[in-house]
Amino acid sequence: MSLSMRMNVEFVLCTVHRIILKLRRIALNALGRESSFRRSIRQKSRRAAMNDQYMVSVLAAAFSNSTLS
Repeated sequence: MSLSMRMNVEFVLCTVHRIILKLRRIALNALGRESSFRRSIRQKSRRAAMNDQYMVSVLAAAFSNSTLS
């Protein structure tokens, strides 16, 4: 593999890693904003993984009063 190809692969992997970290931060913030289930973020995360209705409420909490508009 040539040097330029290795550099491109490293750049893509670095970019993907940053995107995953950003998505993780967004998910943690969404869990923190959800207030109907007063538990730790770890417990909220597990509940959202098992309960689709709760996951919808987490997403609704994340995007309510959001600055995305």
